[in-house]
Amino acid sequence: HVDVGQVGDHRNRRCERVLGDQPDDDVVQAGVDRLVKMLWPQDRRGALFRVYGALSRFHAWAGEREAAEAALQQLLALQSESRNWRTARPEWVAHWDANVVDTQGVLAEAMGRFADAEASYREGISILAANPATARHPILDLRTSRLATLLARQGRLLEAENEGRKVLLSALSKGGRYSTHTASMLRALAFVISEQGRFTEAEKLARATIDIYEKTGSSPDSLLLANARMELAAALGFQGRWNE
Repeated sequence: HVDVGQVGDHRNRRCERVLGDQPDDDVVQAGVDRLVKMLWPQDRRGALFRVYGALSRFHAWAGEREAAEAALQQLLALQSESRNWRTARPEWVAHWDANVVDTQGVLAEAMGRFADAEASYREGISILAANPATARHPILDLRTSRLATLLARQGRLLEAENEGRKVLLSALSKGGRYSTHTASMLRALAFVISEQGRFTEAEKLARATIDIYEKTGSSPDSLLLANARMELAAALGFQGRWNE
């Protein structure tokens, strides 16, 4: 039976640790190979959605279109196969289907097809929001923050801010101020506010993000903390505070 897709399954968390959302180039292929072997038995196939989705997104962000599309085709084949998994729960299927359209959106965004990317992101958000279990899951916030960032990149700044603030409130309601999930939503909002030219506010949000990561135990060389510091550096640079 296919019970690996359960929300919070330990193998899914292991996939996150190996691949993350933007894995390092020097470990991604070895990580994928190891995970595919680990998850090959029929009762573990559901976790491959995360593997192939992360791999496609990684290649898309790296500008490797053919590799990204190849991984996406593996993901679509897996989705087709999963339709015959009779023990799959509705919330698992919602996660899987949302993963597929989100991956399609990332590839479209990387290729500059913003309208297609937006449509995919909104479809993924709708899939997650329609299921009572996934509607409470933090992944819905992450997908909405991705939409906010895309709207900002299109110059639709008020829409972007509205989505960014909505998702920040959602994250706060789930984990309070001091959670890495809240920090991720703060960083996304900092980007949106910076795109509006409100650099002093963006600086405050970036500093708050760094504070959360530090107080929740992020290592000094963590990627999340580094990205937050990049957001702070950008806000300071736009204010002409180069020494800082």
